[in-house]
Amino acid sequence: MVNVRRLTGKDAQGYHALWQDARRRPAFPFEAAGDGPPEAWLDGPAADPDYFVLGAFAEVGELVGLASLVRRTHPRWRHRATLHQIHTARDSAEDLTALLTAAVAVAEGLGGLRHVELVADRDDARLLEVARLVGFERCEDLPGVVQFDSRAYDPPVMVLRLGGAAVGR
Repeated sequence: MVNVRRLTGKDAQGYHALWQDARRRPAFPFEAAGDGPPEAWLDGPAADPDYFVLGAFAEVGELVGLASLVRRTHPRWRHRATLHQIHTARDSAEDLTALLTAAVAVAEGLGGLRHVELVADRDDARLLEVARLVGFERCEDLPGVVQFDSRAYDPPVMVLRLGGAAVGR
């Protein structure tokens, strides 16, 4: 059984350890987890209703997965959110499924969202497959969709339509 909830500054130690584990993956394009210490980074966004850092916890309370969900803030784009920086420490489809399912539930609860984009590691076949099973569909690759430290990355992007939204609507 995996429990998923929004992280706070109290989770900073586990968050930092799991983030360091994620950075060791060669395909993981994100080199920093935010500005300042994890406590400040988690408590700052926690007050923002459009930004979520979700954590998956094992039965023993160990943090085993992370995902960030960010709703676009511009009025013309508020119907969209991005799910990214997804990482699980254990090679467990259950952890990943619980994390993605909880992220989708958070997105559905925000109201007004029509779709969630998922940005994945190109080499993470497990994430791509679990996302597909949860309902995400693969989009065409978007060159330079992620820009970080003057570098462009071309990770796969998948989309989940919410509330029966049709493609192109």
